[in-house]
Amino acid sequence: AVELKTRVLLIPESLPDRYKFAEPDFIRCGLGIIDDAEDNYDQLPADLQLELDNMQDDTGIQSSNRLTYFTPEGNVQINYQMTGTDGLTGGNAQDNDNSGYPDYVENMGQYIEDALALFINAGWINPLTCTSNTMFLVTIEYQEGTYGYVPGSSYHRIYMHKGLNDNQNKLTTSHELHHLVQHVYTSCDGDPGPSGSWYRECTSMWAEEVIYDELNGYNGYDQDFQNEPYRSLDYFESGGLYQYGSVLWNLYIHENFGDSAVKNIWETPISGTISAQNNYFTNNGSNFTDEFSKFSAWCYFTGYRSNGTYYEGEFEEASNITAAAITRSATGALVNYTPPTNKLPDHLGVNYVKLNRGSGAADNLLIQFDGDGNYNWNLKVFTHQGSFDDGFEIPVDLNGDGFTVLNNWSSYTAATVNPIVTSTTGSNANYILSLISINNLLMLNDIEFSVSGENSYPDPGETISVIITIANYGNTLSSVTGQIESNNSGITITDGATTFGEIGTNQELTNADDPFIIDISDDAEAGPAVFDITLSF
Repeated sequence: AVELKTRVLLIPESLPDRYKFAEPDFIRCGLGIIDDAEDNYDQLPADLQLELDNMQDDTGIQSSNRLTYFTPEGNVQINYQMTGTDGLTGGNAQDNDNSGYPDYVENMGQYIEDALALFINAGWINPLTCTSNTMFLVTIEYQEGTYGYVPGSSYHRIYMHKGLNDNQNKLTTSHELHHLVQHVYTSCDGDPGPSGSWYRECTSMWAEEVIYDELNGYNGYDQDFQNEPYRSLDYFESGGLYQYGSVLWNLYIHENFGDSAVKNIWETPISGTISAQNNYFTNNGSNFTDEFSKFSAWCYFTGYRSNGTYYEGEFEEASNITAAAITRSATGALVNYTPPTNKLPDHLGVNYVKLNRGSGAADNLLIQFDGDGNYNWNLKVFTHQGSFDDGFEIPVDLNGDGFTVLNNWSSYTAATVNPIVTSTTGSNANYILSLISINNLLMLNDIEFSVSGENSYPDPGETISVIITIANYGNTLSSVTGQIESNNSGITITDGATTFGEIGTNQELTNADDPFIIDISDDAEAGPAVFDITLSF
């Protein structure tokens, strides 16, 4: 697979006919393919090894059959052809201003100059400071299925497709230039810096948006990300599109932490991308887990769901972003639901499970979650009342269990449960989710006891006072009673009944004023005793 992808990018004419397409699908950037090729250099055939070597050879690029253009600012040299496979054609070959150079070439040079100036003005390091080269060297060529790419270790080399339209020209120049900028922070400055391939594409896509906000270069790629929310945030597939859609993560960081946030993350001297981001968040009063959980909500309230009412906010361009895919939608109830294996969330992946209330629903919604205890979970609930959205979080314990009741369920149209895996490794995190409408739910929350003896343990001949705490998660109950029983022959229930009276919704009561009284006989055998407590209403 590495050889085939590399051949598509570097020597497309050498492809076997069965791999040639009249209109190939394009990916944003070929950097991931170049990285894979360089990592597997020794396993590639000689012709591809030669192409990889030539990518770094500036002399070979400046051959006699290529024309050269220099930008007026003097930072960019562009090599291009007017004939042959790499020759400019159609509108991209026109010189409408009679300057002696194709407008396509002049515009490309100017777009790189503009992007460079904006990056430097924002505090990013000019990659030319890391090399003896005084100019960025750009080669325009025919590319099969990519808009552009840079060699994996270069500070000045860019390869651009000859057939881009003007918007693609703008976006791709800023995208590839920022890859060169990123190399400064992973190699040149002496610190490791974030090294994840996914984050390099995430950041170059973000750079496009910063420079050309009006072009919305993420359109289309956001769909690949939003359609598969169960994938890891840091998922990367060479030749795939998902990683370009992860630009939403950097847009989230930018909008919540300011213009310098992404740059500050790249300046962090930590090679692990997630660790570098967590370090940044911690230094700014937060942490990765909380921010990723909030990001999950932002991804949900996009497209047709964006209306600005959700309490944690939403993307500035939320209505323009593809709405995140629902993992499962049901009406009325959903009992013991587990997603299919191919939709179970991986590390830093999420699901969205929506329940429409439907007709005849009870007054309250019971939400029970049982997640794989080998993973760290966060659990959000989004509530929908017509066009108004709200939400809350459900605490999840170390075993992966979470529980709550959404009261006044009849006032809502729907609710969406958002299981979030915050672990940074692992895949296919399993869980069981139940969403059931109920009227009443009375639970025993706590048991305390005191003994008449000198120590705190029940012994033969002693009396025990038992105090219980009950909680009502459903509708108000007017007359609640409790009873305790035991079949143990050494136990006598002296006072086995207690009255709580009325208990309101989400109220707790104890029988501290009327505890159960238990007597242990003098000849009771040592060992456990079983008691049954019954609550009635």
